[in-house]
Amino acid sequence: MKHQHSVQQLNLLYSNQAMLLSEASRIYFVRKTGLLKPKTIMLYTDALHLLTKFLDNPPIASITQHLIESWRTDLLAERTLYEGHPNRPEKVGYLSIATVRKHLGHARTMFKWASASAEIPQLNHNPFMGVQFPTLPPQQPKAIHPDDIRSLIHSVESADYSAGYNNKTARALLARNVAIIHFLRSTGCRIEGATTLKLGNVKINATDGHAIVSEKARGAKKDRAVPMDEECCLAFLEWLDLHPSNIGRNQYAFVGLHGKTFSKQLKSRAVSSMLHRAAKRVELNDRHNPHSFRHRAITRWVEQLGVVKASKLAGHTDIKTTEKFYARFTINHILADLRKAEETY
Repeated sequence: MKHQHSVQQLNLLYSNQAMLLSEASRIYFVRKTGLLKPKTIMLYTDALHLLTKFLDNPPIASITQHLIESWRTDLLAERTLYEGHPNRPEKVGYLSIATVRKHLGHARTMFKWASASAEIPQLNHNPFMGVQFPTLPPQQPKAIHPDDIRSLIHSVESADYSAGYNNKTARALLARNVAIIHFLRSTGCRIEGATTLKLGNVKINATDGHAIVSEKARGAKKDRAVPMDEECCLAFLEWLDLHPSNIGRNQYAFVGLHGKTFSKQLKSRAVSSMLHRAAKRVELNDRHNPHSFRHRAITRWVEQLGVVKASKLAGHTDIKTTEKFYARFTINHILADLRKAEETY
């Protein structure tokens, strides 16, 4: 009843005057508070702010497809980037095509809601209908290169852990970091899956094994089995021999080894920092973040097992995700195989 009352009030308030875009946006955010994540609200706010500023906050009913297309053209034009940013210097450049598409998509979502909402009686159409989004350019794979994985492992193994640590802790740091890299490489899990892994969910021997990782997928926690190859199992077993805690089912697999974090769950930031330091020692500038290992593993699975099985291993809810972000990169391997076949024909 309270919601119905607010609708009646708004209808009365705006029945004889034009509702501005800024006011329609405000109502949208009020209705979506608690339903959308704060970060999502922020992204929508940024997009609608840009549109409102470009159109000079017009009545929402006056916005046409032509005006939206003009905004799209403006988003693609050269502009000042990072204006007012607290940490990044301003520069002249262009928004990426991906960013332009996101802005258009966020604004389109609001207009889709508004055109169907009784709270925005002036808008009886969606001006985004028929608006073409700019096409994404061909993207390079986000996967870390296998040679770079070896370089990171070599960097970790050759690092000097003796400064500030006793011999036992130094050996444990080495074993843990090597095990983390192999675990990310072999399992293709998200970083959250590695840092929340419990020892009770690891089943391995000296040659093979698997782990049950818990990760967020589309906002919900999901458990899935991930494969651990022989090299990963050996590294993991070596780390377990030096694990500082009582080995129990509920103990985290990867833990801190000094200070306040000793024997406590290793955080995602600590893993990223470890990889960054290892990359810096060998002057590796290409991709080496934790998620690049996932891209490498899934791309390898697509090549070896096909899209369907790779999608299952990756934990994708929709096979289209695997096809869109991973399977398309294997065309290079297909063309390479075709060239080899032609050379031997």
